[in-house]
Amino acid sequence: MKKICTAFFIFTSGFIISQNQPNVEMIREAIAGEIKSLNIAPEKIYKIENRTIEGIAIRIYYPSSKKKLPIIYNIHGGALVAGDLETHDNISRKLSNAANSIVIALDYRKAPEHPFPKSLGDVYAIYKWIVSDSSGLNSAKVPMSIVSDSGGSLLAAALQIQIKQKKDKGNINKVIYINPAFDLRNPEDDIYALVTTWYLSGADPNNELASPILTKDFSVFAPALIVVNEKDILLNQGTAFSTKLNLAGVKNELFTVQSEDHFGGYWAAGHQKTKSAFDKTVKFLTKD
Repeated sequence: MKKICTAFFIFTSGFIISQNQPNVEMIREAIAGEIKSLNIAPEKIYKIENRTIEGIAIRIYYPSSKKKLPIIYNIHGGALVAGDLETHDNISRKLSNAANSIVIALDYRKAPEHPFPKSLGDVYAIYKWIVSDSSGLNSAKVPMSIVSDSGGSLLAAALQIQIKQKKDKGNINKVIYINPAFDLRNPEDDIYALVTTWYLSGADPNNELASPILTKDFSVFAPALIVVNEKDILLNQGTAFSTKLNLAGVKNELFTVQSEDHFGGYWAAGHQKTKSAFDKTVKFLTKD
C-alpha cells in the first residue's frame, strides 16, 4: 500500500492506493472523489455561463448584474494531470461572491495526453480572449487578477513569462499563488517524479516556462500573494519564489499557514480548513 501524501498534486494525505505506480485515471478519480467526499454544498451565485473558446471549455461566474466588475482568472491545480471546471466549481463561486468579481475558470488540456506546453497554451489562449474586446468583459477598464493553486500556480507564473516573450501588453494587476509549484527539476519522491515525467514528456525542466523559478527576469511578475503551508513539500518553492521577487523589487506577501499540509482538494472545495488562506486571498484581491 502506498500513501500519496507528498507529491505536488496532493489533494489529501489520507488517500491510499494499492499499487506502487498509479495510472493517470486513478489520480484523476482520486482527486475528484476526495473533493466530492468533502460534501460541501456550492454557494449560490447570481449567474454562471459555460462557453467554449478556441476549443477550450470555460466557465464564467457573475456575483451580480453589476457592470464593470473586477476580473479573476482562476487557474486550477491538479498536478497538471487532473482537475477541471467541476473539481474547482466551489472555489470559483466563493471567490466571485467574496471578492465581488467576475471569475473565469478554464479546463485546460492535461498531461499525459497533452504534455508541455499544451496546458500553458490553453491558459495563454484564454488570457488573450479575456483581454480582447471580443470577450465583452471590459478587461481594459477593470482590474484583472489571477488566482492559482498548486500546479495551476506553475502555469500562472509561466503565463507571465510567456506574455513577455510574445511582447504582449500585460494587464495583470495581482497574482495569488496557493501552495505553488515553480520548479520541475529534481522531483522529491516517486509520485512527484511520475507526474513530472508525464507533464514534460522529454522536455527540458530547465526551460523557464516549465520551471518558472529559473527565469532570469523576475520583473515580469505582478505583485503577488504567496500562500505556503508549514508541512507542505512545496513550502520551499514558495519561499524561494518570494525571495526572488523581493530581489527584483516586485511587491509580494508571503503568508504561511501553520501546522497544515498541502491544501489540494480542501482549497478546491472551499473547505473551512482553508479559511485563513481564503480570507487573506480576498483581502489581497480587494485592497487598493
